[in-house]
Amino acid sequence: MATPVQNITLKVPRKLLERAKVTAAQRGTSLNSLCIEGLERLLVSEATFTPEEVAFLDQFNDVLDQLISEMKKQNRQLDRALERMELARSR
Repeated sequence: MATPVQNITLKVPRKLLERAKVTAAQRGTSLNSLCIEGLERLLVSEATFTPEEVAFLDQFNDVLDQLISEMKKQNRQLDRALERMELARSR
């Protein structure tokens, strides 16, 4: 069963919004997902974690982001290779 969601409206400084859009595009994600991730990180960091635990979680999230980005890059490369193979096979 899907998690219920709620639409919200935010007023965001224009420059912050522009930076967020660029960051989301670079990560290959949506602005919505980026906002959710930011809220989750904020709430996690304000939980009962020590500063060391928060630093570890931030580093862990950064590593996960890098791995996801690399996997997406490799998937795009595989897709292109498969397309070339399909084209060669159809000739």
